Amino acid sequence: TMEQVVPALVEAGVDCLDVSTGGVTSNEGLAYLTPPVYFRPGVLVDYAATVKLCTSLPVMTVGKLSEPRLVEEIVATNRADLVALGRAVTADPDFPRKVLAKRYDDIRRCLSCNWCLATAFFKNESAKCAVNAGYGREREYYNLRPALRRKKVLIAGGGPGGMEFARVAAERGHDVTVYEKSGQLGGLVKLASAFPHLRTRELRNIIIYLRREMERLGVRVVLNREVTPHLVEAEQPDVVVVATGSLPNWPTIDGVLSPIVCQYEDYLAGTAELGERVVVVGAVEGAEIALSLARQKKTVTLVEKTDNLAKAPYLLDPSRIQMLTQEYLPQAGVRLRLRRKVTHINCGSVTIIDKHGVEEVLPVDNVILACGRLPNEFLKEALVGKVPELYAIGDCLRPRSIGAAVHEASHWARQI
Repeated sequence: TMEQVVPALVEAGVDCLDVSTGGVTSNEGLAYLTPPVYFRPGVLVDYAATVKLCTSLPVMTVGKLSEPRLVEEIVATNRADLVALGRAVTADPDFPRKVLAKRYDDIRRCLSCNWCLATAFFKNESAKCAVNAGYGREREYYNLRPALRRKKVLIAGGGPGGMEFARVAAERGHDVTVYEKSGQLGGLVKLASAFPHLRTRELRNIIIYLRREMERLGVRVVLNREVTPHLVEAEQPDVVVVATGSLPNWPTIDGVLSPIVCQYEDYLAGTAELGERVVVVGAVEGAEIALSLARQKKTVTLVEKTDNLAKAPYLLDPSRIQMLTQEYLPQAGVRLRLRRKVTHINCGSVTIIDKHGVEEVLPVDNVILACGRLPNEFLKEALVGKVPELYAIGDCLRPRSIGAAVHEASHWARQI
């Protein structure tokens, strides 16, 4: 490229070089076209910096550039002359003007989740942004309509759905309080963005943004307090929003309550003490767990009763799935046991059986369950008919993705 292509383009009269890479002939090449959450920010900048060494033309870079300070640093250090933004301005159309005004903390940053691409190309829907419900609906969403009457809004749950509802409702002028039963906002996202040996940290961008917005708008946050019907009766809100999320699913397996068994969120929270041999039950949602464990030098076997691998509701990104299933898992040495069912868990072994009835006994120190989640519907059912307005959003309806929770919250917060 440097010896032949760039000189030819210069001679042809090109005014600027937009440097990217990737392709559709390999899984890794496809991922570089739309860098997934696993890739570091500015993953393609080095290519632009290299091209700059052999030309005086302006050089542009692109690819996972949602961090405003990084954007400025690239230009300031002469690694590129211009920066092209794609998904970053889908997440926040005001990104450029906020950068120019040094309002870095006001930017709603992209998650690199590729929900925008997945909804458009793989679900045959209009493209949607997981963090910006107004993308493609600017006419009705960009300018919020003030509320006709100020209402007292109580939100049960401080995950992305509850926080987005709080942001929109407060922006419209409502009196909003968010109750979170744990000591930290973010719901499952705070765990999903903190894999020990897998880069998923951009997922926390939505929590950082919404927390700052809630502070700016004066939303009251009560931590370590679970919402109960008694609390709702005492507070007498006009609107109750149930955003209580989901609960771990415990499959019916002989020995599932053994001390060596834990849920995958225990591993992510750092509370699980694991030995060297680990069996992960559930490849639909457990592929990333298995990879992280294998990179931790554990001997990992991933067991799934179907042939579905990495097909969880939140894993819509095709490049992320391809990198995970066809590159990362094989490289890490994860042993797959698809179309096998776990029949028994003992203190030192797990028994699995295939569709032909052939058993296999896996020696194990620990078992991690990743068998999906169930909607936490208890509060919603308890409050039906007992409050003036009741809304349920996010995983308490059906466990899905960040985008689903944000979009539902943004919609209903505009209706009150």
